[in-house]
Amino acid sequence: MTLGTMTALRGAVLLYTNGYALSVENTKVIAAMQTFESGRIDVGFVMLALGILFLACGVATLVQAQKRSIVVRPAVAALAVTGVCLLAVSWTTNLQLMLPKPVL
Repeated sequence: MTLGTMTALRGAVLLYTNGYALSVENTKVIAAMQTFESGRIDVGFVMLALGILFLACGVATLVQAQKRSIVVRPAVAALAVTGVCLLAVSWTTNLQLMLPKPVL
């Protein structure tokens, strides 16, 4: 989340609550929020699936364009290259790419 987004959300909360800031004092709620925000997410299989999908779509489009003898947009080649890059990253990390959970 960027600083501008946080500032905009804070302003919206202040408008909605008539100038009062939001705060949590219940320890159970605080503990639940910390549990939600802590930890990591494994995105290795997601990258593998997206890599296969992007590569298949890019290659299929390139083959169809070659059969029809039409000009291929650079975005189609970029889609195939992105698929290859995602497959390479998922392969080099052994499908174990851990990312921190996003903070809302």
